[in-house]
Amino acid sequence: INAFMHYTHLTALVIKGTTKRR
Repeated sequence: INAFMHYTHLTALVIKGTTKRR
């Protein structure tokens, strides 16, 4: 299912965003 790939991409984006935010 593409949903898994989409979820992974979203998670990676959130993690990268949090790391850059702090």
